[in-house]
Parts: sequence; structure tokens; C-alpha cells
Amino acid sequence: MIPSCSIQKSRTAEEGERFYQIVENERYSQKKGGARMISRGFWTIGILAIVLFVAPGCKTAPETFIKTMEPGWKTVEVREGMEKEELWHAVLDTVARKYDIEVIAKDSGYLRSAWLHQITGTLREDYRSRIIVKFSQDWKKVDIKIESHFLVGGSWVIGYDFALLEDVYGDIQGKVGSVRR
Repeated sequence: MIPSCSIQKSRTAEEGERFYQIVENERYSQKKGGARMISRGFWTIGILAIVLFVAPGCKTAPETFIKTMEPGWKTVEVREGMEKEELWHAVLDTVARKYDIEVIAKDSGYLRSAWLHQITGTLREDYRSRIIVKFSQDWKKVDIKIESHFLVGGSWVIGYDFALLEDVYGDIQGKVGSVRR
């Protein structure tokens, strides 16, 4: 899992603590009796407010997200006797049931979905995935890749979602894959 703002939380807490110590040292040197306690209470409330408003915005990547620059491919061996047209429509239908299709290149055997900003049915603006399918030149194999991105500090972290890859692989394997004994 990748924390989206753990560095910022630590830095903010450290800066707040340093600032608090400087202010306390100044107040201690001035010794104004009961005013010091009231002032300390205001600073404590201020620091708590910062922590309460900053921390809830911090999210982590789903546990199924794997950070990598080289997302893995899985290959389905097509069962014997499937015609190119039948294979194409079966895979296209399988992907289109879960994702909107963004690129279709039937002649070259390429299919790519649009980005989907959700995981397990929950909308997440900081997480997106898409499916890429490539057929071998002889149409005997289907290669499947999942690209997933997780938003951290305004930049997308690249990787893939292994649970989604297994799910899509299983769906396509079930429709067009050869049976191994």
C-alpha cells in the first residue's frame, strides 16, 4: 500500500511541533501567569484542528495495487475451433460488460478500455484502471494487461491491480480459453 500523504502529515506535525515549542519558549520567557495557560490551550486547539482537517483527506492505495513501471500481462490460450470473428466478439463483449471501450482496432487485434475511477463498485477519484487486450497474429492467444494509477500529491503512481487482472483473465479464460487437463 502506498500512503498518499504520510510524508506531508509527518512534515506538518514536525513543523507544528517546532512552531509550538518556539512560541512556548517566548511565552515562558515573558511569564504572564494565567495568560500562558490560555494561550497554550488555543495553540493545542489549533494543532488539533489542523490534524483533524488534514488527516481525513489522506488515502491509501487499494491493497490489490502493485506499484511498477512494467505492468504484467497474462495470456489466455484460445481453445481450438474458435473462429477469429467469434473470438473477437466474445472478448469484446466480456470487456464491454465492465468497462467502456475507448479504442477498437479489430484488424490489428487490439482493444483498450477507458479509465474507470472505481474499485469494487466504489467511486474513487484518486484511483483508476483500464484493460488492454492484444490478440496474437495467428489469433491463438489473447494477452491481457491491466493498467492502474493511484493519485499521490497531484501525480499518478503507475502500477496494476492484481485482483482486477485475475478477474478479467478468469472471465476471458472462461469464454474463449482452452481447457487444460
